[in-house]
Amino acid sequence: MVWFVLVVVALLLVAVALEFVVPTSLRPSQRLWLARLAAPLRHRLRPRPAEQDDPFAILWLQERLGVLADEIRRLEHDQQVYRRVHRLTVTRAAYDDLLDEACRLAGVTVPRESPRSDAGRWREERELAERGWSW
Repeated sequence: MVWFVLVVVALLLVAVALEFVVPTSLRPSQRLWLARLAAPLRHRLRPRPAEQDDPFAILWLQERLGVLADEIRRLEHDQQVYRRVHRLTVTRAAYDDLLDEACRLAGVTVPRESPRSDAGRWREERELAERGWSW
């Protein structure tokens, strides 16, 4: 079993070396085969560019934060007590989750308290607003 693993690793190393050293001396079908064989190792050998966040995901997140903020404001003025408390709790939890995701995307590091307070939400919203986020 050890010999089999060693042979496979050796073949992969040769394939990677051939792809980098003599890629033009092979037929296109051979180059394609070698490229497929060496693809898992290529990511480890070449540095990857820094990942950028999807701007559409950020816009979607800002839009959802705005919708949930409007819903929270509407629920705070609702007259039916049980429904208001239940829906307000659920909506605030969803808003907090989206706020956490927005902070992660914006690179905001804010200390988290276990039960989220209004002051903690305000602090995170202020940090996001300083970075250009609006909803």
